[in-house]
Amino acid sequence: MNCNGIVCAVIISSLAFAITGCDDKKTERSVSENVPKTTQTSQATVTEKKTDTPPSEAKVAEQRVTPEEIIAQKMETYIRCFNAVDSSVYRSIERYASWLQDVKQGPTGQENIVYGIYSLFTENIIPCNRDIEIVAKLQPPFEPIDSAAVTYIHSVVSIARVINPLSKYYEQQDYKDDAFQKGKTEHVKLLSEWETFSAASVAYRAAIEDVNDVAQLTRLEELKKTAEQSFEYHSLSIMVNAKKLNKEIQKDKFSVEEAMKVVAVIQTSIDVAKKQVVAGMDTSEFISAAENYQLAAKQLIRRIRDHEDFNEGDKMMLQSALSASMVDGSFSKVMKSYNDMVANYNRLN
Repeated sequence: MNCNGIVCAVIISSLAFAITGCDDKKTERSVSENVPKTTQTSQATVTEKKTDTPPSEAKVAEQRVTPEEIIAQKMETYIRCFNAVDSSVYRSIERYASWLQDVKQGPTGQENIVYGIYSLFTENIIPCNRDIEIVAKLQPPFEPIDSAAVTYIHSVVSIARVINPLSKYYEQQDYKDDAFQKGKTEHVKLLSEWETFSAASVAYRAAIEDVNDVAQLTRLEELKKTAEQSFEYHSLSIMVNAKKLNKEIQKDKFSVEEAMKVVAVIQTSIDVAKKQVVAGMDTSEFISAAENYQLAAKQLIRRIRDHEDFNEGDKMMLQSALSASMVDGSFSKVMKSYNDMVANYNRLN
């Protein structure tokens, strides 16, 4: 996945993956693409907080936990922590980049608008740093994800130590007192930390994704043998095929015919899932989200098939993360609807 600018947003949701990437198509290239803007409260320092801890190596041995259960514990921790912190770092950097004329150069002191930078929630970072270090040491090892997880969370802790004081600096408008001196100095540190974090994030995401893909496909095959007409089978089929479709339509050139075949498979699963009644579970929001995703994907595929370019108004909207996901036929809209679908799928489990 090739991306331009400083930010290529990646969002992974628990149990199923919601991956948001930069669309390589020229009309949708933007530093801020696919990153929703949120308001976050300021946290000036990274401090320890007491929370429940995962089992230590001694406790695991004492309970005679199986290797399979250990790996499951690792994956639960790895995915949960990636969900908890990754998107907030990207949002923070996107916010920072949004008011700078040249992201690499940094603040000049001549900016008309200074938005600052969103702080990172230490309530998520500190427990995850501790939990990941614990489970990564448990036996049996599970590489390359153990190493990727530790490298990743350490990069999060490190970049938070730059971002959070910088967030306070801009929040208090201290740049008016020192002519942006600290802002310029910290900018160099921030770019260095961002380079380390973004590389760790990509590697970590890839490691989780590899494991998850195998697990999902294995589960789908199991259900095909025993419960092919069940809601569980068809909801998982929707997620697996949606991920397949996302990878296809991200390509600069893709087969419209093949993409539409995957859309048809998703439609079949939606139709069957609609008829299933699952005791104690409201599946309507997931079904609705799946239909929205399918429509967004169709709009993109049809635009490519019909050689339909975005109009000038759409092109302007595609330059903003806030509005890009509202443009019919855009990759941003597909990813937004996909992430919504994943969130609803996760709530089913």
